[in-house]
Amino acid sequence: MNGSTDETPLVVQELASKDSRLIAVTHVKQGMMGWDARSGLGQAQGLYICLIDGDEQMPWNDILRVFEKIRTEKLDFVLTYREKRNDGFHRWANSRIFNLLTRVLFPGIKARDINSKPKIFTREAFQRMTLVSNDWFLDTEMIIQCRWLGLRVGEVPTKFLKGRYRKSFVRPSAILEF
Repeated sequence: MNGSTDETPLVVQELASKDSRLIAVTHVKQGMMGWDARSGLGQAQGLYICLIDGDEQMPWNDILRVFEKIRTEKLDFVLTYREKRNDGFHRWANSRIFNLLTRVLFPGIKARDINSKPKIFTREAFQRMTLVSNDWFLDTEMIIQCRWLGLRVGEVPTKFLKGRYRKSFVRPSAILEF
C-alpha cells in the first residue's frame, strides 16, 4: 500500500473479513513477482496450492482443468503450456528463446512453457522446495526443483488471451534478466 493507488489490498482484506477460509496477505511490496508469490504461498494452507497471474490472460477454467489433472493422475506439480498465444510477437519470441535456453542449461527439464500459469502443486511438493527468487525466475526455480526433487510433473494445454486493461511488463530484455 504505502502511497499506492492500487485498491487491491483493501478488496482482499474485505473479502477475507467475510470468509474465514481466506487469508489476506497484503504486505508493502519488497520485491518483484517472485517475492509477491512467495509471500502468499508461504501462507497457503490447503492440500493443493495454486499460483496464478497472467494479467487477465489466463482463462479462469484452466484452474479447474489443472486441478483435475493433478488430482486424478496423482501428480505433484501441474502447469499449463500455451498452445496459442494472443499476447504479441515479442512475448512469444521471448518465451520460446527462454524455454529453449532453460532446457539447454538444465538438462532433463521437460516443461514446454515454464512461465505459463496456472501452476498447481501439492503442499508436500511445495514444502520440499526451497524457493528464494524475488523476480520472474521463480517459475523456473520451481521447475528446476521439481526436476532435482524427482517430482511428478504434468502439463495441460491452454490458449493465452490478449490483455485488455494494461500493457505487458515483459520486454525483450527480459531474457537477459532471467
